[in-house]
Amino acid sequence: MREPERPRKFRVPFSPVTPVLGILMCLFLMQGLPRVTWIRFGLWLLVGLVLYFVYGMRQSRLSETRRR
Repeated sequence: MREPERPRKFRVPFSPVTPVLGILMCLFLMQGLPRVTWIRFGLWLLVGLVLYFVYGMRQSRLSETRRR
């Protein structure tokens, strides 16, 4: 539900400068990681994606109609 006129209690300070600086700092830290870390990250990401889609296919309401 969208309510654009509703008062918000939290606002990001110095937006959009703060989020952009945060992204740049993350990229700076990431570029210094060793290659083995990126390989492990890629493998775990692949494992997670496979599990996510296999679970989703088995739990999907659409797949129930195919099994019957």
